[in-house]
Amino acid sequence: MRAFVLLVIPLVAGVLWFYMGGGPPPDAFPAEYAEYTGEPQAVGSAPDGLGGPPLCEASAARLITLDGRPMVLIGDNEVGDQLFAVPINGDQLEGAERIDLPFPNGSDVEDIEAITLGPGGQLEVYGSHSRNKRCSLQPERRGVITVRLGNGLVDDVLHQSARIDCRLLGFASPETICPVIERTEAAADVANDLPRSDRPGACEVDPAFNLEGAIRLGEETWVGLRAPVVAGNAVLFRRVAGLPMSFDAAAFLQVGGGGVRELLVEGAWVYGIAGPASDSTVEFRLFRFPVSALKPGATIGATLLDPLPTSSEGLVIHQGRVFVLIDGAEGPSPDAPCNEDARWISFML
Repeated sequence: MRAFVLLVIPLVAGVLWFYMGGGPPPDAFPAEYAEYTGEPQAVGSAPDGLGGPPLCEASAARLITLDGRPMVLIGDNEVGDQLFAVPINGDQLEGAERIDLPFPNGSDVEDIEAITLGPGGQLEVYGSHSRNKRCSLQPERRGVITVRLGNGLVDDVLHQSARIDCRLLGFASPETICPVIERTEAAADVANDLPRSDRPGACEVDPAFNLEGAIRLGEETWVGLRAPVVAGNAVLFRRVAGLPMSFDAAAFLQVGGGGVRELLVEGAWVYGIAGPASDSTVEFRLFRFPVSALKPGATIGATLLDPLPTSSEGLVIHQGRVFVLIDGAEGPSPDAPCNEDARWISFML
């Protein structure tokens, strides 16, 4: 009976997806991504590579200078009330010297997946605005914290976002985007009404809105979506200035059929991490494209670079060296050892 249920759940979800306007359900992950079986570069030591718990699930990163030293500022998708700063020393991250940076005003946003750094040390820390693995709505993930980097973090404010739908697209949305957002949200609502044990399989068929990257380009902020993927393209949205969050332009990004897991700007290039929209064990990929290509309405063909381990979710570049942070798994309590340690790899561009 259990085998029958496991077979039927994806089938039913796929049929629902088809009749809600999606066409045939997408492959579980793009053919361009192979199964990841090894480490492409040296991996940071465990369990102290990033300093240990509560930092177990490194999910966002940004290069900063703190106390006169280059550091990687890290967000953890299971720790919503603080960030972490780990010093860079040549080709190493010094996890033993990690600085924990709580939000002083008590701001908290769940599932941190992106961080931007603007003038004057102004940071924006993004929740994923996604649902959980059972397709349940998660208002606590729909937030952006603005905070200034000074002697630690100062002046943090939490800005709550509305539920993601086409009302947040304050522009003439390409016909292919709005229907996909509406369809995936509707399919997630259907999955959320299934028996609790049946929801995870249904949620993976056609993932709904999930934000996992953000960059600043001058006065503009662009966010990248892990999901949904639209006609094989990742989606980039330009944010309207100010908060709460809405968008006024979009671009498509070709990264082998996957979605965005991280974005950063380095000189004349946008770099990022691409991976499948659904959870899987396939390799991720480093990619890049020219900053000049990112314009409203553009379809951008990114260059795929190094293969990366599954669950690579943080990216910084310092003096030509790439540091990639790899998500782990939290322990049973904030003070307990991680079930799987967050890791890092380092290599030259």
